Amino acid sequence: MLSVFQKKIAGWALTALALFVLGAFVVLVFRLLGMFLNAFYYVLMPVAVAVILSYIAEPAVLFIAKRLKLGKAAACAVLFIALAAAGVVLVAFGIPYLIAQVSQMYDNLPEFSQRVSEFLSEHAPTAKTAIAEKIARLRESLMSAEIAGGEKALDKIVSTAKIASGEIFAGCSFVAALAVAPIYLYYILISDFDFVQWLRAKTQFMPEHARENMLFFIKRFSEIMESFFRGQLLIASIMGALLGVGLKIAGVKFGLILGLAAGFLNIIPYFGTIIGLSVILPVAFFQNGGGAVLAAVALAVFAAVQAFEGYYLTPKIMGDKTGLHPTVIIFSVFFWGTALDGILGMILAIPFSALVVAVYPKIQEALARHLSAKR
Repeated sequence: MLSVFQKKIAGWALTALALFVLGAFVVLVFRLLGMFLNAFYYVLMPVAVAVILSYIAEPAVLFIAKRLKLGKAAACAVLFIALAAAGVVLVAFGIPYLIAQVSQMYDNLPEFSQRVSEFLSEHAPTAKTAIAEKIARLRESLMSAEIAGGEKALDKIVSTAKIASGEIFAGCSFVAALAVAPIYLYYILISDFDFVQWLRAKTQFMPEHARENMLFFIKRFSEIMESFFRGQLLIASIMGALLGVGLKIAGVKFGLILGLAAGFLNIIPYFGTIIGLSVILPVAFFQNGGGAVLAAVALAVFAAVQAFEGYYLTPKIMGDKTGLHPTVIIFSVFFWGTALDGILGMILAIPFSALVVAVYPKIQEALARHLSAKR
């Protein structure tokens, strides 16, 4: 017979073993799901994109249908025509402006690099020397690798050609898959299919408690998806416009383009702000006529827009919808992208996290009931 202490040790060992087996099972599930998503990437990706876009576009379709007294199909057609017209205008005027701005950024790189070098020489000569040494070592290693691999040049050319052809094929497949997404989106938007009611009718055989819990999960999932994709996209767009105009007025070079990009990236909360600050503050500091004052003004613009978003935009647009916490969104994008090993995992990060958030309260409630029953 085991002593009391030995029984505790055995219990801990069994608990640790159970946790290890559970963790291994979760990792295996993620691996299998990642393999499945990668294998059917070009099939699932347009469907996922269409479903996500449907959450954003549905209010616009309903608004057009109500205002113009049209059916859903006609309203959806009007929306698609309007978006196509907006796309034509963007290509005609926006793309040339964007190309011109990017070209100017490229032309300003030597001047920017010179100013950074002068600043480092004056204020941090040690750092400049260390950076120069690392660049020299990198150049030497690249040159030595090129010399050592000279005899295998033909093999490298062949392998590079294979990789390039594979990339071209993947790019064409990606474009073809995206071209199908609007078709899926159209039929999702014009459909009056009520999935919850259909599922309720098809699950009459289930116990009522289990059926209602399942329907609750689905409704909660849909609410979270709506509050995020509709609200967060609108918030990110407004933040982009405010940042772009604010930085442009402040005198930051390429402030409009950089501000719009930073705001759009805020669809993942704070992500655009972090990336934007890491790019825009150095530009403001080292640009011609810039300096600490302009960098401080740019930082103030970011702070003002972030405060406006936190205290007004999010409460006003999101209302009392719970949605997903910003830290959950940031974590989920990196977690699901890594767990499912691909871009599709990052696209599905918000839906998967929304499902977890929807299910968690019921699991917590069931555990609480189980523990209280044991007592």
